[in-house]
Amino acid sequence: MGEQKAPSTMAIAMGKKKPETGRQVALGCGGCLTLIFGVIGLLSVSTTLWFEFTSAPLKFVIATFLAFLICAPYALFYVWIDRNEQEPWPLLAAAFLWGAVASTGLSIIGNEFSRGVFSAFVQDPMMVGQLTASLSAPLFEEITKGFALVLIYVMFPKHFDNVLDGVVYGALAGLGFATIENILYYVRSDSIIVTFWMRGIVSGVGSHAAYSAIFGAGLGAFRVMRRGGLRYIILMASMALAMFVHFVWNSVGRIFMAGVESGVEALFLRIPLQALVVNVPFFIAMLVTAAFALRHESKLIKEYLSTEDRSIVKEEDLEFLLPARRRVWREWKLLLGGKFSDYMKVTKRNKLLIRLAFEKWHMRAETGIGDHETAQGHAVEVIELRKKLA
Repeated sequence: MGEQKAPSTMAIAMGKKKPETGRQVALGCGGCLTLIFGVIGLLSVSTTLWFEFTSAPLKFVIATFLAFLICAPYALFYVWIDRNEQEPWPLLAAAFLWGAVASTGLSIIGNEFSRGVFSAFVQDPMMVGQLTASLSAPLFEEITKGFALVLIYVMFPKHFDNVLDGVVYGALAGLGFATIENILYYVRSDSIIVTFWMRGIVSGVGSHAAYSAIFGAGLGAFRVMRRGGLRYIILMASMALAMFVHFVWNSVGRIFMAGVESGVEALFLRIPLQALVVNVPFFIAMLVTAAFALRHESKLIKEYLSTEDRSIVKEEDLEFLLPARRRVWREWKLLLGGKFSDYMKVTKRNKLLIRLAFEKWHMRAETGIGDHETAQGHAVEVIELRKKLA
């Protein structure tokens, strides 16, 4: 059965290749925007952080340590979710750094501009702050975080396969943003411990990751659907939903804090209750989405590898490749047993096998909708992967 499919793959790969003018333009525009927004964001966030550091060096160091301390387990968790085909570390780091530097820096500029506009019409400083938090922050922060995902999607489509990839990239961009934002909140607070509890433990880190992951899931669905107007609606709706949840979180604090009689009640009852009602449902929804996406990945890996010739994909490969825990356990046994050479060979082969399944999936899907140019690129990848695995 695998031999029957090989000629069709070869035929697709050998088709007349059209010039990729549109993609080249997209890459050029993406590169220019990355440079411009990245530099502006870097200047903005570095200036802000330097000012805070020079104002209170020791407090800044403690704040930075706490911010990264709470970020680390979240980051490891999101990377672990994508355990069938983990994305390249440079791209994962790029998503995090974009959220931390470019998105944070651009949002600082956007929010300060909005604050100035609101101040021209509203005299109450508290109301100005609330308007900025409710209206400006969701707009600037979600758009700038989401821009990282769009860049990865456009510039590195090979590493943006589906909904799960969007969730992971989005979560890491949100974590980057939350980490720097929390440093600023901690160092500016009267009590780092109290603020760490409110923003680190209860709400801050996970919420930003979840907001960005919502848009990431939408962009992943856009990728999987490939064609049709519905995918554009889903994409815009996912960004709107991310902004809306962010807006709700920033706006309902006064409702949950109404009638508070003590700081203890606020810290250990009202604020956790707000997080439970507003953020937790969307965090759970994101996890459920990721679980279904992971299941879909496993299904397509099994489907597309089982049809391969056994000279390329061996029975042993199919036995140990899925579920992911079996594959990972086999790899770790080799590593812990000191069989480093075998470990490197097995892990490399597993990655190639999974990539082969994804490329075959993309090739068939693109051919099915008549996008022969895109299918051709996937067909070439399939042929190259088969050569490496044979």
